[in-house]
Order: sequence, then C-alpha cells, then structure tokens
Amino acid sequence: MNCRYCGEQAGFLRREHEACRNRHRRALSAVIDGVRTAAEETTHADTGTLCVTTKHVYFAGASERFRVRHDRIVSYTPMEDGFSLTRDRANARPELFRTGDGWFTYNIVANARNLES
Repeated sequence: MNCRYCGEQAGFLRREHEACRNRHRRALSAVIDGVRTAAEETTHADTGTLCVTTKHVYFAGASERFRVRHDRIVSYTPMEDGFSLTRDRANARPELFRTGDGWFTYNIVANARNLES
C-alpha cells in the first residue's frame, strides 16, 4: 500500500509511515476548529529607561517612547526578571519589561498609584 501522506510505499498492510503520521499530528496540533492559530513569541523592541510616578508609567528608549496612565492599565503581572502590564485597549497584549528584579519593580509599579504626595 502507498502512504496516504507522502504517496510512497508504506509496507504490507500499512496505510502510512510512522514519520509521516507524526509530522501530520504536529501540524494538526496548531489547528483548532479548522482555524490555524498563530504562535506568539516575545521579541525585543527596545532598551531604555522606565520611570514610574503616582499618575503614569513612562518608558523612553531609542526607538520607542510612551506614557500610560495607571487607570488605563488593566493588569500587572510579576515575572522572575521583570513584570508585564496590559493596557486598556482593544486587542491589548501584555507588554513585558525585563528589569532584573521582578518583584521589586512589580511592587513599585503596582502600588505607585496608591501613594499620596
């Protein structure tokens, strides 16, 4: 019989090669309900300075800079070597900041809006 994936001889009473079947299963693992899902990966965007005040979180780098009000941040997530924040936007994705000391930075950013001047 011929392999149903590659068309070559699969062997006596075999419909497919084991390698072809495994390759096909890996390809199917990325498909959910007939819709191919994109694999997300983290990419390095910029290196710069992160500044936290009682009203805003600022970032200034060589190619990117932004300011986000604390009330426009939906969530903060601590990580081992930094933290991530998610803005209040449509199609918002977490923005990750690697600072070297995740819990310290997370606590400063998450509690900065609670400080009174």
